[in-house]
Amino acid sequence: MGTEIAPLQAPSITSELGIVRGVDQDISSRFFKLAKQLQAKAPRNLLRGRYYDSKATIQHLGIAVPPHLQRFQTAVGWPAKAVDMLERRIRFQGFVAPEQGSNPFELDDVLRENQFEMLVSMAVVGMLTHSNSWLFTTQGIAGTGDPEVVITARSALHSTGTWDARRRGIKDALDVLTVDENGEADTALMYTREAVYGFARRGGIWYGRRRPHSLNRLPAAMLPYRPSLDRPFGRSKINRPIMGITDRAVRTALRSEITAEFFSAPQRYMLDLDPGTLDDGVPGWAALIGRILAMERDPDDPDARTPKVGQFNASNQTPHIEHMRELAAEMAGEANIPTGVLGVFHDNPASDRAMHTAYMPLDEDAERAHTAIGWALEQVAINTVMIRDRLSEPSRELMRLRSRFQDPSRPTRAMATDSVVKQVQEGILPADSEVTLQELGYDAPTIRQIQDDRRRTRVTSMLQGGLRSAAESTTRGTDVGEVMERRGADTAGLPID
Repeated sequence: MGTEIAPLQAPSITSELGIVRGVDQDISSRFFKLAKQLQAKAPRNLLRGRYYDSKATIQHLGIAVPPHLQRFQTAVGWPAKAVDMLERRIRFQGFVAPEQGSNPFELDDVLRENQFEMLVSMAVVGMLTHSNSWLFTTQGIAGTGDPEVVITARSALHSTGTWDARRRGIKDALDVLTVDENGEADTALMYTREAVYGFARRGGIWYGRRRPHSLNRLPAAMLPYRPSLDRPFGRSKINRPIMGITDRAVRTALRSEITAEFFSAPQRYMLDLDPGTLDDGVPGWAALIGRILAMERDPDDPDARTPKVGQFNASNQTPHIEHMRELAAEMAGEANIPTGVLGVFHDNPASDRAMHTAYMPLDEDAERAHTAIGWALEQVAINTVMIRDRLSEPSRELMRLRSRFQDPSRPTRAMATDSVVKQVQEGILPADSEVTLQELGYDAPTIRQIQDDRRRTRVTSMLQGGLRSAAESTTRGTDVGEVMERRGADTAGLPID
């Protein structure tokens, strides 16, 4: 058995026979077709992953940077900033369904066992980096510590699928699990609407086994970023313009570093100097950086001229700084992020309103991404309930399940409270509605705690009100009896209340 795939390792899928033993020809052909597709996309996906990790190899122009300094390590983390800034604004906050309360279909326990919120966050990073990522839903293996339903997130380096244009969805999906010491895949899973196929390679030959399921739907979901009719698998946030701007920024940063080194040791020049003067035990670099360089005139040579020593003006960093600002502005425009987050400042600190305006394009990107991501997460939730409850068809209520995301604009607590109060006063929102608490920015655990506290408060108030009414009634009865007795009336048989 091989080892788990490293985060930035694309598996190589080879076969000596070109078929998979143990499965029919159709499944074998689909497996190798998916494997070929995965390998064809691997180089670009690996490249984008290196840009995200600031490890991409930059092509130098060979003009301003000497060859022996081109390997000097210089990194610019702008691609990762473009991805992470958007990912932070795509915050999944759970599922909602009509008449299901704060824990629809009792999903919370299963999702918590799978650390679902963390999985979604990692899947979104993979989606933005490689154009898509994948979530697979399978039944847990008893006695192994698995949750009842296992949800797995995978990147496009390890998973791919076949697009069904008629159904506007994925027809089947491949997930490479492990590789051998040479980086060749040796175990994989293929998901279809009828079964899950397990594949293993032994001695260069692939073997397969079919395990049917009763979902009648694909237990896999793809998260694409900005899909279109021509590119249903989405597109990467780290596109060609962002990679090109990053290359230019790295070269500018390297030129700036080289200039700074020579700025600390200004270059000098000498005229009318004997060529052998500096070779007399004085290394050239020591002569260059020496504070004082003294030369004596030869007294035996009447035609000897006194050497003239001068110094070039120190190099100026301003052109490099201005160029970095220009590149930061280009990156900000391409990634829809404020220039200030790139570490290059143009103006004085902006006001809150100006910052809100600067983040509007990024917020719009996040809202647009909610549609595709939400659809995929809903399919995962439906599959999870069906596997847990052993359903062959989703119920009508289950199909109405929807994903909920945080407002990407992130209004302050004061702004959100003011908006909600006005909506409650106008009768738009009920004061005790769960939606009201969601609009105030509370997460699901806090909402449940508030609702429990409200129920306890209502019960306590009812009990206290009942005791108070009983006490008042008893007091009134006693007072009437005393009055009647003082007046000499017969109070026997009169009801107390």
